[in-house]
Amino acid sequence: MADSNRTALYYYVEDNWGATTAASLTTAQQMRITGESLGFNIESITSAEIRSDRAVTDLIQTGANPSGGFNFEFSPQAFDKLIEGAMWSSWSTYTWTTAATITNGTTEKDYTFARVHEDVLDSTNPLIMAFTGMVCNSWNMTVSANSVISGSFDYIGKTATVTNDATSYGGTELYGTTDYTAAPAYEVMNAVTDAASANIKMGAVSTTPTATLADSNVYVQDMSFSIANNVRGQAAVGVLGNADIGVGQLDVTGNLTAYLANKDMYAYFLANTARSFLFTLGDSSAKNTYTFHFPNIKFESDAINASGANSDVMENLTWRALYDSTFGYTMKITRSANQV
Repeated sequence: MADSNRTALYYYVEDNWGATTAASLTTAQQMRITGESLGFNIESITSAEIRSDRAVTDLIQTGANPSGGFNFEFSPQAFDKLIEGAMWSSWSTYTWTTAATITNGTTEKDYTFARVHEDVLDSTNPLIMAFTGMVCNSWNMTVSANSVISGSFDYIGKTATVTNDATSYGGTELYGTTDYTAAPAYEVMNAVTDAASANIKMGAVSTTPTATLADSNVYVQDMSFSIANNVRGQAAVGVLGNADIGVGQLDVTGNLTAYLANKDMYAYFLANTARSFLFTLGDSSAKNTYTFHFPNIKFESDAINASGANSDVMENLTWRALYDSTFGYTMKITRSANQV
């Protein structure tokens, strides 16, 4: 019987949407995950035939939607290729010793995910469940006090298969000792040493802010952001799965929970004042950092209440990132150079 601790997840960057042959796929990349939900959700209809014996004639498959994703603890380099899929764009360089940037774009990135159950064997081959043509629908990141920095990716794709034949998915990369690319082994980032209050900044719209929230005595308990690409599967006659993938607007939203210290952010909320928000995650040596810049955000809500005795009064804000014409993007990530 299969055990979760003998399960591995890999991905390929597809050259073409839904490609499943070894020749059209790059080398498998081992992944770091804390859980996954990948599945092939088949829709079925019970036959409506009327029979005198009251029996049901058949159960007919009428549609399917490969979807799901995985959760992770954030660590340098491990998710950079997948961030491209979430941003629908590309990093300025893949050289890890060179600083790189990425902004939101319009270029679809497709993946094959292969879940390998290494303790379910046919002879010496493990059970492989592959999900092809997977396009990123959402990406979430959370930074909370006293926690590791965590997140999730979610996808919608083309189809799914099951096999014990690893050659269907690039040969022995899936479980060999040398052919797949091992997951980067950098330490998991946390919300203490890797999320300094001096690196959480807010300023005037369309700027790169330099003033920190801590400068005005505002300390953050929790912050998060979500990217939604509004991806949809497109069904067609003759296709079990999706015939193609459609995409909608880019929605970038976030939450910020801070200890109430002044009127500033509540005033921005009341007046619908746009602000620029920036924060950096990474170690103090600046050798493994990711800076997230949202140059134009507006607050959608700001709940401030005394919830009970012996408790802190918190400011619970939600915000939405908007396109900024000065910078030419909604969101930008800058990765530092000299990762070690």
